[in-house]
Amino acid sequence: MLNEAFRRKNLVPNLNWYFAGQFARLTELAKYKAEAEAAGIQVTSRWLGQDPSTGYAGGSDEAGAEFARRDLEDITEAGGFLFFAEDPTTGIPRGGRHVEFGFALATGKIIAVVGLKENVFHLLLPDRCFFATFAKWLKHEAAKVDGAQEAEHGVH
Repeated sequence: MLNEAFRRKNLVPNLNWYFAGQFARLTELAKYKAEAEAAGIQVTSRWLGQDPSTGYAGGSDEAGAEFARRDLEDITEAGGFLFFAEDPTTGIPRGGRHVEFGFALATGKIIAVVGLKENVFHLLLPDRCFFATFAKWLKHEAAKVDGAQEAEHGVH
């Protein structure tokens, strides 16, 4: 069961996020990364700089395993985890993002979801962690970043 400390963490500013989504959305999520970074939010997801033509596993088991290790390192480095959900009524093959979600949940990361609740583990999160669009999540996080910067500089 999630404790209250975990739930409270979702209310504080976090400037360091990992973006998890379907590999087929790499180009779209890379654009979101640029938008987040322009708003002062660091994104640790190195996979978003990957050449889409390499495929999700990089062409070999060894390359795929290295990508998996890299992604776990990036999640570990991040304070927050942003999951880009897919339509839960559509069968999507593969799903490394679900493993990443479980890892983030198990390690106590701040978690937010863009989209609908895709699986039962999303039900562990309070509703305030869900955003209909990336733009709504970014507006929410950017406001926290702005507030933290104002507090740091004594602006009220």
